[in-house]
Amino acid sequence: PPVAAQSPAQDAMSVNAGSGVLIPIQTKVFDLLIDDLDNDGRQDITAIGHGANLAHIFYQKTPRMFTDSQIYHGVGFHPGNIIRWPGSTPSFILSAEGDNAIRTLLPDPQGFRIESSRGEEAPRYANRFRWPGWGDSLIVTPYGRDEVILLKDFDAKQGKAKQRVVVPLSDKRP
Repeated sequence: PPVAAQSPAQDAMSVNAGSGVLIPIQTKVFDLLIDDLDNDGRQDITAIGHGANLAHIFYQKTPRMFTDSQIYHGVGFHPGNIIRWPGSTPSFILSAEGDNAIRTLLPDPQGFRIESSRGEEAPRYANRFRWPGWGDSLIVTPYGRDEVILLKDFDAKQGKAKQRVVVPLSDKRP
């Protein structure tokens, strides 16, 4: 039988394969980021709460021991997914649907800090891709629209792209 979830007030929780220990995330999880946020060589967990407008961060301080440490509210209204962006300094791309923004976040002692914000209408999901001659680019799917947005040679630090291409997803012709 599963072990009951530990209280968020407790310092750390053990998560072992097959142990049934639950992680006390304070929101319904819309997306998860597993990455080394504090640069200590261990994978940390960040849960994105779309309805709660937050990121709940758990730092792994020793193997399979996570500290319930941060709830970060700077993700904006109705955050979507979060991905790692390539580069020598860890940065993360977050789609903030309700704020009409694609944000670049940097790890910070408070959880994250916003490095850049780019206006895009209702971005629900974003992901990196590469095409020949395009470099690191971003594809964005806006909520409730029959199109995707391609951001060629996306500069995450500045939140800028060399080109913005809208690709319709339906057969409807004007």
